[in-house]
Amino acid sequence: MKKILLSVMAAALCFCTSQFAQAQSMKVGFVNTADLLLRMPASDSAQQVLQTYGKEIEDSYMLMVTEYQNKATEFQNSQSQWSDLIKQTKQQELQDMGRRIEEFGQQSQEDLQRKTQELYAPIIASVTKAIEAVAKEQKLTCVFDKGDASLSMMGSGLNVPSVFYGEGSMDVTPLVEKKLGLPSVPAAMN
Repeated sequence: MKKILLSVMAAALCFCTSQFAQAQSMKVGFVNTADLLLRMPASDSAQQVLQTYGKEIEDSYMLMVTEYQNKATEFQNSQSQWSDLIKQTKQQELQDMGRRIEEFGQQSQEDLQRKTQELYAPIIASVTKAIEAVAKEQKLTCVFDKGDASLSMMGSGLNVPSVFYGEGSMDVTPLVEKKLGLPSVPAAMN
């Protein structure tokens, strides 16, 4: 029984030692993806396309709202002169218009999100490829995002780090900048 217990303890000790050795050899890096994405030259053109696209959608939406407001004003001013049948018909028209405007608003938000993903997908792929290349060159075990790119890209202004502590880690943002051909930014800005 003692031999079995000693064997199990020895095996556990070997396992723990090997796990500790593996943990000691991990090399971790971090990068500010949101900053890199915003500074990519293709981001400027993507943003311009999105602004133009958004403006077209907004103009169509405002045209629909103006038409609705005009019909609502007409209804308010003329309803006393109409028969019940005409009033009901005009009310139904207003309700239908209101529903169409609401549906258009929802669909346009979804469409704008799809367009954003479509335009930024190649930019994200380029940044990801550069991060992976730097990670391999630097023999990093893993690379964490220094900030929450999804929150930053959505304009929330929040900078929620993905990693709060990383002793022995390395900021690879300057190396990725170089890989992407972007000018370096002082460390305080990354």
